[in-house]
Amino acid sequence: MIKVLRPLPQDLSYTISTVDLVKQKSNKVRAHRVMLPSGAQSWTVLSETGIIEPADTFLDYATLAGRSANTVRAYAYDLALWFRFLFAFEVEWDSVDLADLGRFASWLQRPAGPNSAYVIPIHSEPRRARSTVDRNFSTVFRFYDFHAGSSAPIARQMASYAGDRTVRDRVRSARGGRGRRPIRITRSNRSPATLDTADCERLLAACNSIRDRLLLSLWWTSGLRLGQTLGLRHEDFDGRRRQIRIVRRENENDAWAKNRKQAHIPITDDVVLLHREYMFEEYMDIDSDYVFVVLEGPTRGHPLSQDTVQKMVRRLRKRAGVEFTPHMLRHTFATEFMRNGGRLEALSEMLTHSSTESTRVYLHLTADDIRRELEKGTGHEHT
Repeated sequence: MIKVLRPLPQDLSYTISTVDLVKQKSNKVRAHRVMLPSGAQSWTVLSETGIIEPADTFLDYATLAGRSANTVRAYAYDLALWFRFLFAFEVEWDSVDLADLGRFASWLQRPAGPNSAYVIPIHSEPRRARSTVDRNFSTVFRFYDFHAGSSAPIARQMASYAGDRTVRDRVRSARGGRGRRPIRITRSNRSPATLDTADCERLLAACNSIRDRLLLSLWWTSGLRLGQTLGLRHEDFDGRRRQIRIVRRENENDAWAKNRKQAHIPITDDVVLLHREYMFEEYMDIDSDYVFVVLEGPTRGHPLSQDTVQKMVRRLRKRAGVEFTPHMLRHTFATEFMRNGGRLEALSEMLTHSSTESTRVYLHLTADDIRRELEKGTGHEHT
């Protein structure tokens, strides 16, 4: 049996950030950022008396396996919730059963406030969105899959269900099909996470710098992820061929390209011109390998961080009156690409997905879009 707690290390190279302490100071179990001796960032889970070792070893594995900093952070917060639940109900992590998992689902969705973990008022709003709860469960199953070789009976049972993609590929049920985890939270249907052209143009007009317009343009017209854009180096930008190269590498700002395979993504003429204008008018004498950098202040020339970009996004929301996220612009690009007659396989390559199944999630075609396709196929209009 793996020991649950171990004291905090004395080695100062293993330092724990207090960024999240203020937010969760009343909780007994917390996710915390860790700076490794190499300078890399990881995460761990703490109780009041020390590091929760089963969670810590899993998070170490996730970091070494090449998961992005954001993914490891999400794992840490999900496992903090899981161990907070276990401690509250005095359940050992390696002795849980499926009934405990059901209670965990109820506990996650209970309304905020002093309500029972077992009783959820019918007309109350859930504490967490169903999609968030389903992600929490996905992390818990990955955690137990990692510990499947331990003495925990539930770990071996849970490892027989679908977890990580690499696990799904090799795990089969007795019928020869894919396993399914026994608890899955049904996600509610959401409104399409896209913007119309007028909203996108308002956001571009609200930008205070050419740099910010270039960032938004890459999300909107090429479907890039936030991490992909912030990790771009000058050598990746090829204006002559109208393309950029996506390379997975270690970046000073912890930006991360999720796909391991190198990709070349086409860009528009407007993006090429914006990049040229940005380099001559704003970048000028800055000495940096990164395309997107801080333009003013004591950190001038440092690569943009995700926190800085999120602050910029909040300013743009207020200034333009448009609610958006960088990922919504990626969804908008995908939907417009298909609406204009693009092929799903080509879109999957541009979004750097490993399969077209991942790409389908990004499509938010309306009834009018489907009607137009029907009219094309039949050769006449339908009323």
